[in-house]
Amino acid sequence: MSRDTIEPTPWGRSEILGPVHMFRERLLLRQFLALMGDSGRVLDAGCGSGSLAMELSKQGFRVDAIERSREFVEMV
Repeated sequence: MSRDTIEPTPWGRSEILGPVHMFRERLLLRQFLALMGDSGRVLDAGCGSGSLAMELSKQGFRVDAIERSREFVEMV
């Protein structure tokens, strides 16, 4: 590979660990809290690593999470 080539990042890795992912989670959490107060029931479809589901749960929401990826299901 040339010096100008950037190796591909495994799918999801940068999204789980990166600042963009954290920004999205905080934004969604603020929106849920504004719309539903500090409790309610949420479906996290395509929950990935489950990080948003865990944050919502900590805030008092009942969270149902589903994920298709076997790797993420095992992680969650």
